[in-house]
Amino acid sequence: MSKQASAALSDRPEMSAAIVETEIPARLDRLPWGAFPTLNLMAARAFFYNAVFFTYAIAGALLAATGYLFMEGTLDATTQTVAGRSPSSSRRLRPVRPIRP
Repeated sequence: MSKQASAALSDRPEMSAAIVETEIPARLDRLPWGAFPTLNLMAARAFFYNAVFFTYAIAGALLAATGYLFMEGTLDATTQTVAGRSPSSSRRLRPVRPIRP
């Protein structure tokens, strides 16, 4: 025991210098690794990999469909701009009035 720790214990008589034994290791990486943490990490990794994959797959499909519609002449820059606008987005594009005191 260090001098500082023994001095702190001598100042507090209710605390004894007894050694407390426990089965909890000093470092968490020394804990036994069971099936539950392994399965939990595997499920989380699979979920995130699938989320990324499907996000890119959907974006790629939409890009391919847009390119096809451009090639066919069904879609041009004007129709795509109009199709992309919604009433909520047009509200955000309005100029802001200054606040007067």
